[in-house]
Amino acid sequence: MELGTKYKMIRYAEDKNISEFAELCSLSIQNYGEIERCEKAPSPKSIEKINQAVTKLGWEILDDGVVKREKTFLTFEGDYQFHELFNDIDRLLDTGEELLIDGAVENKTPNDILSKVIGLRTKGVKMRHLICEGDNQLKAPLDEYRCIPTQSFVNQSVFLYKNTVAITLYRRK
Repeated sequence: MELGTKYKMIRYAEDKNISEFAELCSLSIQNYGEIERCEKAPSPKSIEKINQAVTKLGWEILDDGVVKREKTFLTFEGDYQFHELFNDIDRLLDTGEELLIDGAVENKTPNDILSKVIGLRTKGVKMRHLICEGDNQLKAPLDEYRCIPTQSFVNQSVFLYKNTVAITLYRRK
């Protein structure tokens, strides 16, 4: 099945006309229409833009069609796990949507990741954090926090956004 046909299936399922879907993908109507009608091969940049929009809508492109994701469980690991995680969060969340964070210890969070968090706030993403009771090294407005008793706190970061549950994995060396 051609990629353009898969995009068209998603557009129909989302009940969007071609101009609405092209705008969602940040492409011109003409460019998107040619891709959807399989009149021209999409550039890698166009594929990336369309795939970002498709993912944001909760769809996954398969070899033989498309599927709507109901719930997603993601794991991030490795040296750049938080960069990948926050790029995914930024890609999926819009103004007014919410990010729930459980188990993060902010005073151990690198500054480049804190700047990504600030970027999400600037974008209008709402955040709530579950933190360990007694943690007084807070970086966000106080009304974002809820405390977990020390004996129940687990230092394992879990992030909830859209229909996604994401965790970060640490490997012992």
